[in-house]
Amino acid sequence: MRLPKATLAYVVLCLGVAALLVAPAFAQQNDSARVGLPHDWSHHHVIFTDNAPPDIVAHPQLAQQLRNDPRFLAHVIKSHARRHHDHGKSKGRKDKPKIDWSISLGSGSTPLNQYPAKYTFDITAPLIALTNCPNDYVVFPINVPGSSTQPNIAGFNYLYSGGTTGPEGLCNGVTPATPAVTGSTYSAAVYFSYNVNAIGGAVLTSPVISLDGTKIAFVESKSGTAPHFHVLAFKAGDGFLSGSPTSVASPVGITSFVSAQPTAVLTAQATDLSYSSGCTAGNGNSNSSPFVDYTNDVAWVGDDCGNLIKLQHIFTTAAPTADSTFNGGNPFVVCSGHKTTGPVYDFNTGDVLMGCDDGNMYRIIPGTPSVASLNGGGSSTNLTNQGGVSDSPLVDSGNGYVYWTHPDDGLEAYVAQVKDIINFDTVANTVPIGTNNVAPVHAPAFNDAYFSSGVPSNWELFACGFTSPGNAPELYGVSFNVQKTIAAATGDTHGISSTAGAQCSPITEFLGAGGTDRIFFGINSGEVDMFDVTIFDGSQTASSPPESGGTSGIIVDNNSASANASSFYFSTLTGHAAVKLTQSALQ
Repeated sequence: MRLPKATLAYVVLCLGVAALLVAPAFAQQNDSARVGLPHDWSHHHVIFTDNAPPDIVAHPQLAQQLRNDPRFLAHVIKSHARRHHDHGKSKGRKDKPKIDWSISLGSGSTPLNQYPAKYTFDITAPLIALTNCPNDYVVFPINVPGSSTQPNIAGFNYLYSGGTTGPEGLCNGVTPATPAVTGSTYSAAVYFSYNVNAIGGAVLTSPVISLDGTKIAFVESKSGTAPHFHVLAFKAGDGFLSGSPTSVASPVGITSFVSAQPTAVLTAQATDLSYSSGCTAGNGNSNSSPFVDYTNDVAWVGDDCGNLIKLQHIFTTAAPTADSTFNGGNPFVVCSGHKTTGPVYDFNTGDVLMGCDDGNMYRIIPGTPSVASLNGGGSSTNLTNQGGVSDSPLVDSGNGYVYWTHPDDGLEAYVAQVKDIINFDTVANTVPIGTNNVAPVHAPAFNDAYFSSGVPSNWELFACGFTSPGNAPELYGVSFNVQKTIAAATGDTHGISSTAGAQCSPITEFLGAGGTDRIFFGINSGEVDMFDVTIFDGSQTASSPPESGGTSGIIVDNNSASANASSFYFSTLTGHAAVKLTQSALQ
């Protein structure tokens, strides 16, 4: 989420953000006076940088795609906003995140390497305002089947609440948040709660929100059953109990589905598509979140059988169907018999990148289609150890680089880098990040310098590996050499769990007030960790407040001066709660 500035055309594109905001894809939005923006799992995996911007001069089609893509706009707008919020230097401080609210999701949670998704109602406003209280929301996928008392997907609004009375939370005391008080503590409220039930399944992967915030795309999964892709047009207040505004235990059941693009004029509607009918292995889809290309209104998604599928009509025109322009509308075999990660679409080449639990990373060229694979390192052929590649790659289209983490054979875990995304025939380097015979390794994250600096020696890629010996979690900072190649890793265990076999959630990075660069991740031994990595040398100490069972992937929102409006969101894994913490020292 950085302000690109490396070429004149790029600068013009960024400075013309007002024009971008009225681009055709954003015509979905209902009110031309404001611009909303979704934030989902894919924002962590599509990388835009200052030092190597996409070549929009040579590729005008790419410029059109970027002007319509919320991931690009999030990088431009949020970066610009937070780089102009300087509330004082905080480097070197050890800060502790503050819990604003925690709401039960019932008997389930969002899985460790999946994410909630957030919608911000108006990104053009200089501050988060009261109008954001009822309209900004976070939606959580829930990994248990729904019932009359249990949702499999739920959302919350009045997010910027917390603490006690007074100005501590912007949304404190705002109707209907006023009833959302437990004792003297304010909380968010249920915006909607649903049991979307085509197969009696759970939502095991991350959801995606439409540009106007009115629809949510997600996958329903069940053991031994082909996965079902849904688009839900929710109705505000469904599942809300006026006497218990934080309870999700009265979900609205949806068991019949529409054959057109859903709307929620009178009641909520949803579509249903069994998109990989031959796949009944595992849970049908237990690890592949849909990736939406908003410009073309298509989605890419995988399954537990090693297939990649392209769907069309996601948020506009008609009900979603298989897209016949890719493999005749049929599932394309990438890694037969294996679970896939979420696919990541490369805006520069038009290719798709995804990993599989066979331990390999794959590049798919849609037009043919064809597939190429690379092993990210290690000498053993036992690449399926501890889930193989369990998280989607980080794709830096401007530089043409791809990064991912994976275990090898029970001996080591690795970070891998490809520097030629077009040919995809050579791994530039792999860097060990400790032993690994105990658990999967999850997605890494870059420091701010990777996005803002042209000097590779300032770059760092943070990954959570394991201690050697001991197999306890360890944070590694992976450096780059002058050729922009990953080079070596520095480990840091200060302040984090020493439990052998515990695993970290994916890492989230955020540049806050005063230029303080922080990373956040959970550990499933029962904590959420925050490191100040403005300068990282292995001696930093984490702030590690307890969170029951650790956390899901973490979504970070606004760098705002408004009370309780700079926050991050996640689900606890055994506490089964949706949680909001305030970003420490960002205000």
